[in-house]
Amino acid sequence: MDRYLCTKCGFSAVSEQEIWECPRCFGALEKMHISEEESIQAKKEFDTIQSLASPLFSYSSFRFLFDAYEFVGVELREKFDYIAEVFSRNGFWAFLREKDNMRRIVLLRAPPQKKENPTWNILLFAATLLTTTLVGTMHFLSFSHSLEITDPSQLLPLLLDPKIFFYGALYFAFPLMLILGMHEMGHKLTSMKNKVDATWPYFIPFPSIFGTLGAVIRSKSPMPTRNAMVQLGASGPLCGFIVTIPILFLGLSMSKIVPSGQMTGGMRLGESLIFTFVSSLILKVPEGYDVILHPLAFAAWVSLLVTMLNLMPMGQLDGGHIVRAIVGGEYHRRISYVFVGILVVLTLFVSSGWFIWSLLGILVSSMRSPGALNEVEKLDMKSQILALLCLLVFILTFVPIPFPG
Repeated sequence: MDRYLCTKCGFSAVSEQEIWECPRCFGALEKMHISEEESIQAKKEFDTIQSLASPLFSYSSFRFLFDAYEFVGVELREKFDYIAEVFSRNGFWAFLREKDNMRRIVLLRAPPQKKENPTWNILLFAATLLTTTLVGTMHFLSFSHSLEITDPSQLLPLLLDPKIFFYGALYFAFPLMLILGMHEMGHKLTSMKNKVDATWPYFIPFPSIFGTLGAVIRSKSPMPTRNAMVQLGASGPLCGFIVTIPILFLGLSMSKIVPSGQMTGGMRLGESLIFTFVSSLILKVPEGYDVILHPLAFAAWVSLLVTMLNLMPMGQLDGGHIVRAIVGGEYHRRISYVFVGILVVLTLFVSSGWFIWSLLGILVSSMRSPGALNEVEKLDMKSQILALLCLLVFILTFVPIPFPG
C-alpha cells in the first residue's frame, strides 16, 4: 500500500493499486511509501469496514482507491437505507450504484462538519434587506416622479424623504425578499424532510438594479435518493413561483400606462410567456402607449428571472439536481455543457446580456456532485410530476432577451 501525491493540485490518496494520473487535474502523481504506523492504521480501517459490511450485504470483490472503498457485485441483505445509516454512524457516506447490471457500494469519508453559526445568515439578510430597500427607493422614485423631475438637484431631497424610503421597502425589498425566502425555505424544509443536513439561507447583497444576487443554502450531506433529489431541486422554484404570481397580478394592476413620447430614461425589460399572459389580463395598452412598471411588478419580474435561471439544467443549480436525478451523472454533465454552449450562442447572436450567465454556467457545470446515496431506486410518479411541473415553469419564465436594447 502506497501514498500518491499530486504536486500540481495537492491531491493525496492511499491506494493498494498503482495510480499514475490525478483524478482531479490529470497531472502526474508521485508515489511515496507510507510508514508502518500508517499502514497498520489503514489495515485496521480495512478490517473495520469489512466487518461492518459482512452482515449487511455480500460482494464479489473489495478494493480501496482514491480514499474510497468500493464493493463490487453487491447483493443486499438489508434495506439500503439501513446500510447507509450504519456507515453514517461510523463516519462514511455509502453510495449505491449500478453499472452493466452489477451493483456497487462506494464508501466515502464524511467530511467533519463545523457547528453552524447563524450570525452570518442574519448579517447577510440585514445587508440584503438594506441594499434591496435602497434600490427599491430608486425604483419607486423613478416610478412616482419619472415625468416630473427635470433638474437632478431635485433628487436628493426626494431620496432623503422617509416616506419614499418606506415605499421602496414596502413595494420592492419586502416582496422580493419574501419570494427569495420562500424559495430557499422550500429547499430547507425539503432537506429536513429527507434528513439532509443543510444550512439556513445565505442572502447575497449586491449593488445593482436588483440589490441582490439571490440567496443560497448549502447541503452538507448527500440526498438519500433520486426522488429526494428531484424534490429538493423542485421545491424552491415551485414555492417561489407560486408566491410570485399574486404579487405579479397586484404589481401590474398598480403600473402606469403613459404615451410613448413621455417616456424618459428607464430600462426596457424582456417578457416571459407568463409575464406576457398576466399583462394581457391586467393591462390594456393602446397603440402608442407604454407601461411604466410599479416597483412591485418589477420585484415579480426579477423573481421570475431568478426562477428561470435556477431551473437551467446545469451543475448544482435546481434544474441541474432534477436532471441529475433523472438521467444520472454522466448524461447530466453532458447536458450541462450543451446548455453552456446554448448560453454562449445566445450571448454571441441574441443578447450580450447572457454573457454573465454563460460564465455562471461554466462555473456551476465544473462543480462536481456525488449525487444521491441511492441512485438505483427508480423515480416515483410524484417525482416525475414535479419534474414536468418544473419544465413547464422553466418554459413559462424563460426570457430570450432579458434586457432588450
